[in-house]
Amino acid sequence: MFCAHFAADRCRTCSLIEVPANQRLTRIERELAANIEHALGGRSPEEVFEAPITSPDSGFRNTAKMAVGGTTSEPTLGILDEDFAGIDLSDCPLYSPVIHRALEAIPAVIKAAQIPPYRVRARKGELKYVIVTEGDAGQLAIRFVLRTDSALPRLKEKLPRLLEAVPDIAVISANINPDHTAIIEGPTEIHLYGEHSLPVTQGDVTLLPGPQSFLQTNSAVAGELYRTVRQWIADTAAAHPTAAAGPNSSAHPTAPLTVWDLYCGVGGFALHAALASPKVRVRAAELNPEAVQRAREAARRLAREHPEVEGRIEFTAEDAFTWAREQTEPADLLIVNPPRRGLGKPMSQWIQNSEIATVIYSSCNPQTLAADLENMPAYRAETVRIVDMFPHSPHAEVLTRLKRL
Repeated sequence: MFCAHFAADRCRTCSLIEVPANQRLTRIERELAANIEHALGGRSPEEVFEAPITSPDSGFRNTAKMAVGGTTSEPTLGILDEDFAGIDLSDCPLYSPVIHRALEAIPAVIKAAQIPPYRVRARKGELKYVIVTEGDAGQLAIRFVLRTDSALPRLKEKLPRLLEAVPDIAVISANINPDHTAIIEGPTEIHLYGEHSLPVTQGDVTLLPGPQSFLQTNSAVAGELYRTVRQWIADTAAAHPTAAAGPNSSAHPTAPLTVWDLYCGVGGFALHAALASPKVRVRAAELNPEAVQRAREAARRLAREHPEVEGRIEFTAEDAFTWAREQTEPADLLIVNPPRRGLGKPMSQWIQNSEIATVIYSSCNPQTLAADLENMPAYRAETVRIVDMFPHSPHAEVLTRLKRL
């Protein structure tokens, strides 16, 4: 992928853009194999690692999180340099033409609404970020991250101009983040236009993320990630024992495979798990109540398309670790998809002391994955797959199937 911004030294976010993908992924795999050697059980990486899930070279990111710089009359959407001056990246090749069109139209609306960009050093101004997400059929969700709500009347007044320029917009909201912090979003979300969620198909399921929901930013790769987990669960279900013969055997001819999905978000793994086999019963936990609401909506939608999953998926809005410790019957298979900090010692040790036979660990941070596996010596990595969720960078998602010894 050629990037004029990288070539001109304006942006170095894609730090490995000049490294061929196969070399980059081989390096990531080699480093990961060394870090989790203790979990390989004496087997070579060639015996454990499957072929990576690869990504398109450009146009793959479904979400653009653009820092707003410049001035009210000439705003920029992109990044801030070391002096906090705006560098415009509205034509960044990581995004699709649909997102590019939105990024081209938004500065005129900012100017018309007279919303001053937030100035980091002065801690003044209003507009901090613009976030654009692309869903199915090129539909878009637009979020304006503001320091206060003082500019909202002017923004609302100019929204028809934005909708006329970009007719594919399905959702517009404002996020209020009053704090001077590197964290992009604040706690308050204000709906301004359209729907409350954006349909985004990843793999075999249509997800319905809301403005504050987590969504994998590479839909093509996320789809293969979810399909891989679906197949792993189908394999486990096929080997799962049938129920013993008895008076209730006609009602339950097979023993259910109980799957827990912790940190389930909007339901990507849980919904694919339910599709894997009619044996599967899914129980999922997530702290974010908005994400759980969206997951339940997606489950109802999935059940209309696949009636066989009806009644086999349960979502709970609760801290995942707290929920797991409260359960009296262990899972047969556990899916964990923690944030970058990983599971942490208390939870990984809890898994170590559990009776769970199979753990599928989706990690966005190989370093914390390795640390967590150190606390789980009762498990061996049966299969590992590098997932190229973040091309042109040293980062990668890692999918690991662990079996209890």
